[in-house]
Amino acid sequence: MNRLLSWPECTAGLPGHCLGNRRGLSVSIRHRNQLLGFALVRYVGKVSYSFYLWHWPVLVLAAYRGIELTHTNAAILMVIAFAASAISYHLVETPFRNVRQKRFAPIFASMYLAPLAVIAVFTYVVIENDGYRAQSGALVAELDEANTSHVQRAQCIGSMMVGNVEECHLGVDKPAMDGMLVGDSFANAYAPFVGELAKDAGLMIHDTTAGSTPAIPGVFMMDMQNKISTEEAMKISNYNTARFELAKKQKMVILSNFWNSYADWQVRFRIHNERMEDVTSEADSLQMQTVKAYLDAGVKVVVIVQPFAEIGRTTVSKLRGMKLRHADASEVTLPPVEKNADRIEYKIKEAYPQVVLIDPNEVICNETCTSVVDGKIIFRLDGSHLNAPGAAALGDEYIKLKGNPLKTL
Repeated sequence: MNRLLSWPECTAGLPGHCLGNRRGLSVSIRHRNQLLGFALVRYVGKVSYSFYLWHWPVLVLAAYRGIELTHTNAAILMVIAFAASAISYHLVETPFRNVRQKRFAPIFASMYLAPLAVIAVFTYVVIENDGYRAQSGALVAELDEANTSHVQRAQCIGSMMVGNVEECHLGVDKPAMDGMLVGDSFANAYAPFVGELAKDAGLMIHDTTAGSTPAIPGVFMMDMQNKISTEEAMKISNYNTARFELAKKQKMVILSNFWNSYADWQVRFRIHNERMEDVTSEADSLQMQTVKAYLDAGVKVVVIVQPFAEIGRTTVSKLRGMKLRHADASEVTLPPVEKNADRIEYKIKEAYPQVVLIDPNEVICNETCTSVVDGKIIFRLDGSHLNAPGAAALGDEYIKLKGNPLKTL
């Protein structure tokens, strides 16, 4: 079947349906009549319309549950659709066809009002129970919007506040912080990961994050299709400078950025300085200068490497479907997109060997990489940022397999 076939077509039903309705058969009338005389073929013809009605909902439901339409799966689904067709033919279609009642009122009540009432009650129960999401929702709870850091830590991203340690810190409670997490929305998504490491090391880390805001003082990100005012630009730039200055006074600083968002090949989103000049082509150099400034101030610098790739919404949907079917979603692996030598994080480490590099890819990648840790999908529905339970599980896994580098700082 392909898009060139007319619809409805012979291929939409079963052979019995086609044989009974299509003209110009190459067999003789006698042979055709013999073929159509078989009980099985006649039965297929009887239920063919029911099958036509049933096959599409079965296919749609299968696609919704993430079942891949391989030849084997398609054959099984068609058997299910045919079984449903036979049941509805015998229990619904045939009894209704043989109704002897001729009066309108009884027919209207039994064939319209009664089914309508059943459907209404069923709909009400489903709505009241939120579609029974709780029955299966626990299997993919990490993908709920409530389980994202931008919801759980909304007060710590985009507020443009620096020093609000009491409400924005990770790890343990202390009279004074041990360091800062500085970065963009990616750093916010990584907060549960950092929190696990900080808690294990007995540290208190103040997190200051803002979406599309690289951890470079005196700069801001401009959406070239939706430009912000000079006042807003200066507010972001000043925020970046303020958190940079506070971080220089700490024992350590943890940097986490969505590095690819600040590459020179980006057309829509561009980095600008306080003079409103486009400095995107200098982003790597500016990041290097920022790291050097921290080191010169005696601050220990930790750089977190972003995961192997953005896996995209389609892959997340596929993983979700597999978990709902109780399949092993960790079997879905993807290749790394970049070599380590091409990553800005590793270039920073090469330029400044004293920088501590934390690369979660070391625990989720071998030759290929998995997006599932401890049974949890680690990405949000957008396929780019980490979700909170996934990030925390990744932190635990990192400590288990690689140790905790924050303990040595």
